[in-house]
Amino acid sequence: MRIMKKFSLLSVANPNALRPCVAELRGHRIGLPGVSSAEPLLRGCDQQQWLERLVALGVRHLVVPLNGPDEDVCLYARRHPAAGSSLGGAVYDLTRRDEGIFARLQFLLDAADKAGVLVGFSLFDLGWPQPSGPWAAIDSVASASLVDAPRLEHAHRRHRKRSTTAIRRRASALEEALSHATEWMAAELRGRAAVWVQVFRGGESARGFGNPLSRLEDGLAKRMAGALVRPGEEAAKARLGPWLVAPDGFNWDTAPRAHRAPFAMWPGAPPGRVDGVPLAMGRSRLPLLCDFSTGKSDSGSGSKPPARVELWRAVLRGCWPIVPSGFESSPRQPPWRDLAQLAVLGRLWAGDGYLRPAPELLALLAPGVAAAGKASAATDGRGRFFVYWGGCAHQKAELAMLPGTYRYYWFEPASGRGLDRGDGLEGGPHCRVPGPGKAREALLILEQEELPDPLSTW
Repeated sequence: MRIMKKFSLLSVANPNALRPCVAELRGHRIGLPGVSSAEPLLRGCDQQQWLERLVALGVRHLVVPLNGPDEDVCLYARRHPAAGSSLGGAVYDLTRRDEGIFARLQFLLDAADKAGVLVGFSLFDLGWPQPSGPWAAIDSVASASLVDAPRLEHAHRRHRKRSTTAIRRRASALEEALSHATEWMAAELRGRAAVWVQVFRGGESARGFGNPLSRLEDGLAKRMAGALVRPGEEAAKARLGPWLVAPDGFNWDTAPRAHRAPFAMWPGAPPGRVDGVPLAMGRSRLPLLCDFSTGKSDSGSGSKPPARVELWRAVLRGCWPIVPSGFESSPRQPPWRDLAQLAVLGRLWAGDGYLRPAPELLALLAPGVAAAGKASAATDGRGRFFVYWGGCAHQKAELAMLPGTYRYYWFEPASGRGLDRGDGLEGGPHCRVPGPGKAREALLILEQEELPDPLSTW
């Protein structure tokens, strides 16, 4: 019972409730928008101070990518050959773990629990054909077992059986190497609340490599799902974490469901839609996290930080963003500053519902306004509606609303500053909302008056 007070999902009491957009940890409401950074695991980083800076922005969700190019985030033990060696760089032992990173990981988990921060980990980055970190050590095995597998179809018949056996042997060696890291992380996270883990980041790429890699990912996820379960664990406690974020399309009928994550992941910008619902959300029926640090943005660049308009469009399509970097870089407008406003939106306004696109609200706008991305609309299914306006000034907004009486709020997305508010607004097919004046970018929130007013200002 003490643990239930410490951390809880807003929908735990009612499994049939709408999927939650927030969690509660140590009395703090945590929005799903988060920051992806390996900096807290680097040697010399003051983890507590780093988390305090994150919390000061209003963000309480941290995603840590493991086994990347920096040696400080690699789980495998390693050694450096003598100078002049032809190997160069670090040599990884894929059967032994590096105790240093696991010590730093435990300190990070303790500090995050104390600060009220939700922490997620991704184990491996499918960075082929330019592997880095421990991937470089297993690249030859991976290439032969996975990337070259389709070439088997073109092999001569008399060599096919021999080639198949070699590929299976190498794939087995690769799975064994990755399984070690999977089991190590499961042992460290087992029994901890408010923590999640996924095997591969860039999951869209993983599914695209073909069946061999998909089977490998599914097998590791199944192994992780079983390893996170503690003997005799109560179901209510298991729902609090740790969680496994399985790949899209994962068959949970073949794996323990006790630690299934209450959200799904997608690399980069939101996926395509069917009837206004993102594909991944439509299949999993869970809130969707879009990791902009592992995929290409709308502009086609994977390294360029996402623009504010990209983040807001993603949110109003029902997808909560994970943005790259932390405090180690300082662009003119860091994406994690925009993320802070999205965290407020999720924490105070989305609540225990989840956002879905509502293009029907924009039916009265001039043709092309919504198509050009100048307006996006969403609803939480609980009598609250959101419209993001970008790149155009509006003295008033005419929307197709449901009948009823509404309050309205105008906010500035860049800073969260309140622009205007009012009540007694009559809904209907031609609902006219007073505009925010000359503001060329603004967020409109309408809510039914019978709903409790979360805040009069952002």
